[in-house]
Formats: sequence, C-alpha cells, structure tokens
Amino acid sequence: MLSLTSYNSVLKLLPSILLGAGTWWNGAAAGETWYLIEFDGEPVGYELVRKDVDPDSQNRLVHCFRRTRLKLRRLGGDLTLQADLSTTQTATGILQEFNLNRVDAAGARIQRRGSWDADKRAYLVKERVAVSRREYLLRSAEPVYSPMISTWLPGQMHGKQRSGSWAVLFPESGRTAAISAQLKSPRQRRIHGDRVTVSELRFHPQLAPDKSTQLFISEDNRTVLQQKQILGGELTMRPVNASEAIAAVSGKSLNLDLLSVIPISHVLSNSATRKQLTLALTVKSGFLPDIPTSATQKTVRQSGSTIHVSLQRLIPPSDLDGQLQRTDPLPSTRWMPSEDVSVRRIAGSALGSDRNPYQLCRTLERLVAERIRTAPFSASITPVSEILKTQRGDCTEYALLLATLIRSRGIQSRIASGLIYSPRHYGFVGHTWVEANMGKTWLPFDAAISGGCSGLQHIKLGDSTMPDDDTGIGLFLPVLELTGRATVDLTE
Repeated sequence: MLSLTSYNSVLKLLPSILLGAGTWWNGAAAGETWYLIEFDGEPVGYELVRKDVDPDSQNRLVHCFRRTRLKLRRLGGDLTLQADLSTTQTATGILQEFNLNRVDAAGARIQRRGSWDADKRAYLVKERVAVSRREYLLRSAEPVYSPMISTWLPGQMHGKQRSGSWAVLFPESGRTAAISAQLKSPRQRRIHGDRVTVSELRFHPQLAPDKSTQLFISEDNRTVLQQKQILGGELTMRPVNASEAIAAVSGKSLNLDLLSVIPISHVLSNSATRKQLTLALTVKSGFLPDIPTSATQKTVRQSGSTIHVSLQRLIPPSDLDGQLQRTDPLPSTRWMPSEDVSVRRIAGSALGSDRNPYQLCRTLERLVAERIRTAPFSASITPVSEILKTQRGDCTEYALLLATLIRSRGIQSRIASGLIYSPRHYGFVGHTWVEANMGKTWLPFDAAISGGCSGLQHIKLGDSTMPDDDTGIGLFLPVLELTGRATVDLTE
C-alpha cells in the first residue's frame, strides 16, 4: 500500500509548490541564466531563465521564460517534471499574459494560458488538463503580479520600504494568492564557501507564513542563492554553468523513500480484535498543527509538538434504514463528474437501496475494489473519465472514483487524506480515502485496501469536497508537513 498514498499525491503537486515560489533571476538585467536545483545537497534538476525587454512596446513590457526540469524518485515512482512558463509583464511586475506547458513522468499534461482583459476586469484563461478542456474568467479588480516573483519583487523593495504584500497569479494552479515579503539589511554570509555581503529577501503566502522562501541578493543585485524548507529537508537553487545544470537531470534521480514513512515505536498487533487504539503523534521540531476529529477519531493536544489520537473501531450503523436526512447535494465537478452518464450508469448498477445509505456505500466500495486494478504510483491525479477507461490507479484514483459514484447516488461525499498503518514498513504512510455524509456524521470508506476502513488503521489529517478550483495542494499539505519530522508512539 505504500505506493497508494496521499503523500504521493503531495509529490504529484510538488512542482506547483516549488515553482510557485517564483523564478530565480539575477536582478533586472536581460539575458539567460542557468540554475542548479538541489535537495539536501543532492542535484535533482535545473532551471533555465531568460528575460528580454521589448524596446518597441509603449509600456516597456518584459518577456520572461522559465524552463524547469526536476528528476525525483519516490517509492519506485518517477516524478520527473518538465515545465515551461512564459510571461509578459510590465517593468514593475504587473502580469499581462502567461502560458504554461507542464508534463510529468506519467505523461499527464497541463496547458494553461491567459491574458488580461481590461474591459472584463479579468484574465481570460484557457486550459487543458489531461483530456478535459475549459475556458473561464479569473476575475480581479486590477491585474495582479507575475509568478516570476524574483524579476519584480526586489525592485519593489526600494527606499524605505522593507515589507509589503502583493496579489500573484500562479499558472500551476490557475488561481491568485497574496504573498507577503520582508527585506532584511545587508550582512555577511558564507555562501558556496565564500563570505559575501547579501540582503535576505523572504516571502511567503499570506495564509501560510511558515511556508517561506528566502532569496539572497548580492550588492550588485544578483540572486546568489534561494532556499526553501520542504519535504523534511532543504531545497536550494544557485547559479551555475549550463553543463553543470543539465547534468543534474542526466544522472540518477533522488530517492525520497525514507522520508515517506512515519515510524512507530511498537508494531501494532491484534488489530483485528482491538476496539480502540491510542497513539501519540509527535514532531521532532516546530509546532504540530491541529488534527481533526471524525467518527472514528478523537484528539487531545498534549503540547505544542504532541497530540494524542484515539482511534475507535468503526461500528456499522444499524439505525440508518430510511433515516438519511437528505442535505443539499454536492455539485458535479471536474474532479468528481457525478452527473456523467457513465458514472450514473455504473452507480445505478450497484445493488442496494437508497433507504440504507451505509450499505449502499459499502456496495459501491466493493464495486470499485473489484473494478480497479492497483497501478504503480503515477505522478499525476487522473480524472474520473480516464479512470473509467484504464480501470487502473493508486489510492487517489480509488478514492476519486468511489466518491464520485457515491455522490451520483445523491449522498454527499468528500476525499479524506492522512496516514494509514503499513505493517510492512513498520510505520504510517500517506493515504487517501472517502467520507460519506450519513446525515448525522461522515463515515469512512476505503476501496483501496482489503476489507475497507476499520477505523483503526487511518489517521485523518484533512479533507476536501474537491470543487472545480481545488488544486488538491491544501488537502495534502498536512501529510507533507509531517514527513521526515514526525514519529508515532503506542500509548496503550
């Protein structure tokens, strides 16, 4: 089950998290620069950045181009990424046009381009994600700033201004988000073995101040280093020559297997007969975010770094026959096309009465388990339409299909993410499953594991109803934050 993890889904979205930090550019000069991407000192990729100023444009428009190549291996899956992003922006960084073309190791492609329409007060966006296409308006009172953050942010920090906030459009997600930045006074640092005088420019999403990126800018306005804490380690980028940068993706991929397992102090035994289990989830450093409660999970915070999680065996409800309190149905989305004809036909073929929603969901759970074959980890989230064609997938695909079938029968459903116990790896690994609204509570269902969800294997960290504009990043970040720095202890 280790390849069927929500942590894998984080890695599917990892390029969006990394590239969203912005390009790595040497000041305002035009030209071409190569950068080496390293994770904890190991080369994992490169970026090529070009910047040209259009002398004929009335507003001195700037054309930027960024080519990114990442090569990571995770649980036997190849997370190789190829992404090209071009932008047209003003000299101050206001975004006019963008064009993204991104392909992962599984061949999943995202193509998204857009341009500012002053009359509509919106960016006109056209996108193709896997086999689906759509056009939409990304509305904004004013045009926002370019995702090539390093091409304009240092210029905003001039005179007495040492901090500020800006709205930025990120093509990887097709959404805008506010970032905050702070510039520190110049001081000497040892970078690449040399002592140099640099200014530290730190920026982060306003809603996630702990997800900061650091730029170190030299006295001649060159970005000599950028770094970010992620995946339990440090991701850095530094300028190099072209041959050294290209060599980073011609050798072996960095294997992140060890970062994925959250170890447990004792092997969990007698799980088939246990009715309850209490675990202490602890992070080695920093603050442990709150963990939600659920129908099978209760939590009690012990300290800033430890939370006790009590897991209870799921007892099938016996009083739901005819008692489902119908709530407003959740809409069909690009992630969960519950109104699709094929989806409705498959869901309708499941034996079971709408009068007993729990048994109906269990029937659909078994149907998905029998229909879908477990596939090696794929570095992309596959749309349900494609899952129905290939009938293959990892736990993300199992969960998406099951949640869609449940929703098509008029029952609210959502994707849950968190951890699952893996005896083979002596610890917990990331995973995704489904929760369905039974009227009074949301109950878990899991088609990706034998026997479904018992309640004693899963630790829930988050959930999402997967609306159209959801990229999935927020769903999987809690798992990402625990890997490499968390442990689990059995307390009883």
